Amino acid sequence: MDRGRRPFNLLRWFGALSFVTIAAAAVTMAAILSYFLAGEILKRHASQTAEFISTVSEIQSDFGGFRHRTGMAELLGGIRTADELGVSKDTARRSREEFFDHMRALPSIVSIGVYAHDRTAIWSYSKEGHVQPPKPGRKPEILEQIFAYRYAGSYDAAVNWNYHAAEFLSVRPGRYDVIYYVPLYDSQQRVAAVVQICEEPIGLLNSIRHGQMLIWASFLVAGLLIYVILFWVVRRAAVLIRCQQQRLVESETLAVVGQLALAVAHGIRSPLAAIRSSAELMLEGLPEKLQTHAQDIIGQADRLSHWLRDLLVFSEPEPSVALVENVNIVPVLEESVENFRSRFSQNCISPEWIRPAVDVPAVVGNRSLFLQVFNSIIANAVEAMAAGGKLTIRYDMDRPRHCVVVDIADTGIGMSADARAHAFESFNTTKPRGLGVGLTLVKRTLERYGGSIRVESAERKGTTVELNFATCVPGP
Repeated sequence: MDRGRRPFNLLRWFGALSFVTIAAAAVTMAAILSYFLAGEILKRHASQTAEFISTVSEIQSDFGGFRHRTGMAELLGGIRTADELGVSKDTARRSREEFFDHMRALPSIVSIGVYAHDRTAIWSYSKEGHVQPPKPGRKPEILEQIFAYRYAGSYDAAVNWNYHAAEFLSVRPGRYDVIYYVPLYDSQQRVAAVVQICEEPIGLLNSIRHGQMLIWASFLVAGLLIYVILFWVVRRAAVLIRCQQQRLVESETLAVVGQLALAVAHGIRSPLAAIRSSAELMLEGLPEKLQTHAQDIIGQADRLSHWLRDLLVFSEPEPSVALVENVNIVPVLEESVENFRSRFSQNCISPEWIRPAVDVPAVVGNRSLFLQVFNSIIANAVEAMAAGGKLTIRYDMDRPRHCVVVDIADTGIGMSADARAHAFESFNTTKPRGLGVGLTLVKRTLERYGGSIRVESAERKGTTVELNFATCVPGP
């Protein structure tokens, strides 16, 4: 077995791996959706612009008196002459100028270029300070693909060319231009001319940015929420698993201790009682010097008998219905204090009572077991004040929690932080002759009846034990 290997930490590994996985999934999905949103918005904008330019071309053909609505596209593309289209050269020239005027009036325009069917640029326009359109004679590679396209009844397919060919051109810090191409068709549904548009759609880009920010924020918040929920569930499950493991270990320990206690009790109780009885009889006939040894025998026999009783109680299962009753806690506490009167005098300990102004109600439990609880706590306090001190006993009703609270505070040597952290562990003790089940028995007894225990202590500053007992009837 590798002693240097650390135990597997389920919560830590799950937290790290789930965070990385959820973060990667959220970032990937947000990036994909942001890209899709931007593409769809640009695609829709390009489609609307293409429909507008095509409509302007057709209307201009009607107002110019061309033979058919695609006359302007054919004239721009150089496919037909003015005579072939049934108009004069002046009318054709005026129609071309009006069409170009409409192009210049498009909103957010940076530059425009018009390409004829032979792929040459026949007209261009640019606002000052922006990217210039291709000059006559230049033939972008994308034109070959667009001129090879056939009209399919809508501009959606044509926009695909625009979308794939779209470029974001950074012309100044924080500003972006979008360039795309719009095909114009002749009467045979072939591309006669192409309009290249470079625009700076500030409002559109701001909408895209806002949409992308909303997508990123939504995915990040959703991912964080999912991570927190999953982490809480797994953390809760880890706590439950750890508690179940502790209960399983405790159950196995109790089973072993129960068997051991029964075996020891049956094997030692009778001889131990005989030894104690013999020692008591010897006290009458022994000289005074030897009586001390007989008293030591009696004391050690009582200590072993106390150990056997603690072991038997510690290994007992959950209490039966017969062990549950209504208990007036005050007389039980007074009886326990009275049992230690002689030891208080021997150790120079002064007890002090702090009683409530009103009577406290009865609690749920068992009188004998609660007497053992008080005896165990007070015995620990007496041992901690071997050089004398003050024992303060306070009890009162805690109405919000529906319980009776008993505080037993001493001015003894106190406990270290490590000892306090392991105070309720079975067989853990700092006493040379202790068994290490006293506080464990107290905790188990109180929890059996819905109560609890809390310990506050510091070295050389004393210890305060808070015992909570559940009341029979909840208070108002």
